[in-house]
Amino acid sequence: MRKITVIIILSSFILLFLVGSAHADIYMRLNVYDDATARLDIKITNMEPEIYDEISSNKTAITAAVADAINASSVDIVSNDTARSIEIICSLTDEKIDQEVNMDEMLQIIRVKTEWMKFSLPLTQNVSIDFAQLLSSKVSAWNKTDNGYIYTSTSDFGKVTFEIVGPSSATSFYVDGETVIFELPPSKSDLFINSPYIMLVIVIILILIAIVYRKLRYG
Repeated sequence: MRKITVIIILSSFILLFLVGSAHADIYMRLNVYDDATARLDIKITNMEPEIYDEISSNKTAITAAVADAINASSVDIVSNDTARSIEIICSLTDEKIDQEVNMDEMLQIIRVKTEWMKFSLPLTQNVSIDFAQLLSSKVSAWNKTDNGYIYTSTSDFGKVTFEIVGPSSATSFYVDGETVIFELPPSKSDLFINSPYIMLVIVIILILIAIVYRKLRYG
């Protein structure tokens, strides 16, 4: 009985040591641009040396895990040995961002879904980040900034910060359920495509092409 008690105590001590050694600060930032593209940055800083060394040799697995979890079109990892930090940079696919152009109201509407952010990120064989737990708070409860929303908390890792930053040209933004919506003026290409003069421009171009073709063929 005494032997079992000693084993339990030692196991608890080891578990506490492992949890403590996984300390790190997490900063996730989603930048949304006026062309409805987006970039996701995940920065993990102030890691313990042992964890950082293991992550540095596990970059391929981390890249594959992120790409598979959120269906990112590209994933890159940048490490900083001095600061013992890594930055995961992702380009997101269109399925997470919807774009709509309302020419009647002269608005471009960009809808950013957030449910996909609640994924699990394995850093090593024994350490992973559960964003579903860290992001348990709904986006509607996040703090509003000048051009988006931000959420901060603490976890077993350390300080946690999540931020969604909208296009600089956004005139207004709000939350509908778990979707962040940005409203901004239509782009120049949208204005051109929806212009009543576009057919006239096309006709003129076709006429010019016909004139050039005839001149080249018949002299």
